[in-house]
Amino acid sequence: MTQPASAARRLAVAMAVAVLMMAALLTMPALLGAVARTWGLPNAELGLLALLETSAYVCGIFAASAMPVMRLRIAVLGGGLLLIAANFGCLVATARPGLLMLRPLAGIGAGLAFGYGLKYCSTSARPDRSFGIFTAALSLKMVGGFQAIGAIDAAVGGRSVFVLYAALAGVGLLGAWSNRASGEQGTAAARGPASGLPSPLIMLGLAGVILSFLAQGSLWAFLERLGSAHGFAARGVTNAMSMFAIAGIGGSLGAAALPARVPRSLALLAALCGLVPGLFLLYVPPSLAGFVFGCAAGGFYWNFTLSLQLGILSKADPSGRGAVLGGMVSGVGSALGPMLAGLLVQGSNFRPVGWLAAALVLAATACILIVNRPTTAPSLGALGA
Repeated sequence: MTQPASAARRLAVAMAVAVLMMAALLTMPALLGAVARTWGLPNAELGLLALLETSAYVCGIFAASAMPVMRLRIAVLGGGLLLIAANFGCLVATARPGLLMLRPLAGIGAGLAFGYGLKYCSTSARPDRSFGIFTAALSLKMVGGFQAIGAIDAAVGGRSVFVLYAALAGVGLLGAWSNRASGEQGTAAARGPASGLPSPLIMLGLAGVILSFLAQGSLWAFLERLGSAHGFAARGVTNAMSMFAIAGIGGSLGAAALPARVPRSLALLAALCGLVPGLFLLYVPPSLAGFVFGCAAGGFYWNFTLSLQLGILSKADPSGRGAVLGGMVSGVGSALGPMLAGLLVQGSNFRPVGWLAAALVLAATACILIVNRPTTAPSLGALGA
């Protein structure tokens, strides 16, 4: 096998490992719905559960950002074992404290796996395309995951979803075991992060990512509960959440295929113009068609913009650290978002969450536009090449 072909194979395997081990994070709304029905947790405790798991996930990504890929592979193997053990523990847990202790362990394993995928994408020949394909694969996993969890929950109960998560982690564990990189074949992906603090421009870009994903986390974790509050049937809510993921695939592939001649700032503004009416339709008096459109708008927006933001950070920081930290702070936002949403929701009134999400994405867009402006055409124009 030639070196480029071997590198492409390792990149594909790293993406697959991340997708498999992140199953619970990717299907968090359905997971929270199953937990609420099985254990009877209120919205505030569901928000805490999501916060704990996603916070541990962020810690896993941060640890991954500081590791060369060959050492990170060993960490991912340990994370896979942790994931399997945590999910089987949840299967037999009989009290709420058990869930609150076990889900963070699963989050650590998922974060290490995500950092593993990001590390390979950020040092590939075309980072923006790699990020687009990676996020498309994550969204595709969401589609199947929502349908599978809905079917398992209805057939045999919410506890059984943890068997699925453990099985997928086991397959990911085998993939990481087989994905060895040695010698010069692993040189590009193996280099560690640059020393010192990121530049102010990179820090501003990271601020944009975290603000965007505060909005995403506040909306995403409670999608199932929002649909239920509108009075929609469970099947309709599941299909709407699947549309979030399907549209996300389109957003990721759209970012990967975006021509070089299209200004990135214009593309980001166009995506924002599609998101704002989608947010409105999610929270207005209930209409299933509007709810589905809102889910689709959100799925497209966050995958499209994240792929572009990580591509911009990769070009600005060739060490790959900026993009991995971008993935990490997106997890920070996803961790804090559900907590904010849990505090804002009053009974069945979710509208304050919609206003919060709109304000956050506007601020995030302003940050990334400022980052994009000083590095126009020569460096960012190559993103779509």
